[in-house]
Amino acid sequence: MTQPIHFSILFFRLDQRMRKRRNLKKYICAYHSKLVHMFNENDIYVSIASGKSDSLIHFLKYEPVRKYSKYILASLLLLSEGFGVPISFTADSNKKTFLNIWKKDSKDVHCTVCMDVPGYNPVTDSFDDIPQKEAKSIIDFFICHHNSKFLKKTGELAEPDSFDEFSTGAFLNSLGFLIQMYIFEFIDNAHDVIEFVQAVYEILIEYLPSNSNALNKQTQKAFRLFNRCFAPIDNISIGLEYIATAERIREIKAINRALPFFCLSQVPMFCKIPEYCSTSGTYLSEYTNYFTNCGETALLGLFCCLLYDAATQKYTTTHLKRPDPKLVAFFDKYKNPRESASLEMHNDWNKVISNRSIDDLGYASNKNQVVSGVLNMLYFIVHLTGNYVKETPKIAKLGAYASTNELSNVDLHTKLSCYITKLLSKISKNKNFTCLLSKICIGTRTDNKTDIFGLIELKYIYSQITQRTYISIQPRHSLFIIFEAIGCPFKTMELELFLLSRNYSKKKSFIEILLHEYIIQNMYKFQPMYPMNIVNNIKNTIQLVVKEDFKTMNRLHLIEPLEYIHSKSEMVCYCLMFCCKEKLNTEHPIIRFTSNILSSISLSSPCYQERVLPPLVYFDLYKTHYPYIQIDESKWSEIALGKSGCPAVFRCVLDIEAPDIFIKALDMYSKLDKNANMSNTSPFYFHMTIKAIFRCLFKNHETANAFEVLDILKRNYPENGSAICNHIILIWIVYICSQKDYPEQLIIDLFNRLEENVS
Repeated sequence: MTQPIHFSILFFRLDQRMRKRRNLKKYICAYHSKLVHMFNENDIYVSIASGKSDSLIHFLKYEPVRKYSKYILASLLLLSEGFGVPISFTADSNKKTFLNIWKKDSKDVHCTVCMDVPGYNPVTDSFDDIPQKEAKSIIDFFICHHNSKFLKKTGELAEPDSFDEFSTGAFLNSLGFLIQMYIFEFIDNAHDVIEFVQAVYEILIEYLPSNSNALNKQTQKAFRLFNRCFAPIDNISIGLEYIATAERIREIKAINRALPFFCLSQVPMFCKIPEYCSTSGTYLSEYTNYFTNCGETALLGLFCCLLYDAATQKYTTTHLKRPDPKLVAFFDKYKNPRESASLEMHNDWNKVISNRSIDDLGYASNKNQVVSGVLNMLYFIVHLTGNYVKETPKIAKLGAYASTNELSNVDLHTKLSCYITKLLSKISKNKNFTCLLSKICIGTRTDNKTDIFGLIELKYIYSQITQRTYISIQPRHSLFIIFEAIGCPFKTMELELFLLSRNYSKKKSFIEILLHEYIIQNMYKFQPMYPMNIVNNIKNTIQLVVKEDFKTMNRLHLIEPLEYIHSKSEMVCYCLMFCCKEKLNTEHPIIRFTSNILSSISLSSPCYQERVLPPLVYFDLYKTHYPYIQIDESKWSEIALGKSGCPAVFRCVLDIEAPDIFIKALDMYSKLDKNANMSNTSPFYFHMTIKAIFRCLFKNHETANAFEVLDILKRNYPENGSAICNHIILIWIVYICSQKDYPEQLIIDLFNRLEENVS
């Protein structure tokens, strides 16, 4: 009789475990959906800003709701910590939904707000009261899961207590992490912080019993929660120590640099922002009024360099004679260089740039969105620095040269270079710089005006440190780029960071783990092999995730920020490459992960298509696994054979020396290639790649993989396949002869594959 009972208990426990896994998987899928809704992708930046009329940010910033937003966010924070704040939704007779945050007795409320907010309705193409369905679903999600076991202190998604727990990235799926990120983005200043802390305290204080001696379990939990989220006054020194550490890291990175940007991640990068209306003093928050601010950020990056005082490590406008008041106000507010440009900074800069009623300044729409062009950029520079009366005729003369083709390209290049150097010398705080122009050409802007396009490179020198930057100005796009400083005392800075990291080597708390990892990440950036180390880290982490059956996908988020196109393209390529033998479908974690990366990129751009989409083609996933990517069938082969994406894919494939993956990619390439003699993007076209192919195919001193490659080339290039194969075989024979450790039999086997009478 005991055996059936024993098995019943066993099956019950197995059923409980399976149900727990199903619930966790269901929660994580829903969590990622809410994450996407709460943090909108704006080309490069992830931001809470959104043009959607039912987004959480749209709801919280609606004026009648805004004054209660502190209570709503405070309640979500408390729910994320497992504290049962009574929140409910009710409907009135007109079927309007209301959000209620109740007090402890459930008879009175902290606030009641209507969940219908005026906004643009794309269905009716008009402004209506929009039910805040997305905002409601996010709040419902917090209510539903506030007491889930996997979010508790000992649960799978709990805040990590050790580095091993931290490195899995499981905590990134917790409600606490989600709402704290959102609050961090939502709060703009110290006043907002104080109001928010008071709102949390006001809700928690209700749970204190009237008899102060009777500290019940709920009260103790409230005290612990408040002290964990906010530094108690008697423990303030620890909080200040953490802030001092972060400030010291910033100071170390700022030492002896010629420009305000230490590395590319600090440079303002274009994103989508709302148009600004100066007459009403408001942003047009509907999605139809958002634009990509590439022209604005190129100018912002340039002005940051021109107005940077390397001696004080601050921005200044005091050396300018008649600067625009808005320019002065902006650099007074953002006096210190930032780790990255926030959305608030982008919007503030747009206030400076936009809505100027001057005919010379080119905008794309409603006095917003700077049109890309060298002359247009120069007009903005002279107007912002107070030099427009004297300089405008000179720029107009350059424009006349461009419009009439009066000068040769060489003469135009010389005059333009001379003028830009003189102009920037007047404006720049640091006079020790050189200006170099290249790829100068005349073309038409998006507003149909003639302009000049090309690259402007500036090389600054300060205290024996040299740093370069360039602005690429093309007919439809402008981009500001920074290069690593030369002559910087990297070893000294790395040592200082190492000594700082030792303060947190024991990693007693979550914040100390975060600080320690932040310091280590910055140390890596001082190492000459940093880019290669990042690639190796990506490869090793993906292999670990595959080994762990994709249960620790969040490890991939802890490698480095996926901010720029090169890091995104490498991540997509290595993910698909290491998983090409897996049974993939649209719901597979790696497909969902790469889909999210691709959705953050403007795939309408041919340049971006060529950089990130080729792996989808080479691993034969583009037709079935990414249905949302709407690209004509005929374009896919053009994308796959492009001059930047194609070599990058084969570089990644050969990097891991996996012959079977290389053979699969080559088979796809040769099927798509319509050139009878093999196109110039072929991996066999480049000297270094041919060597890597040889090492990959012959790493076991066998010919099987090499012969399979020859069979593919002969089959897919029917006209000249034999000649191509003969050429490649001879190259391989030369390589073998130049090496000592390859057996002679390889030469004989390859020689026997040569075909006669082939021209």
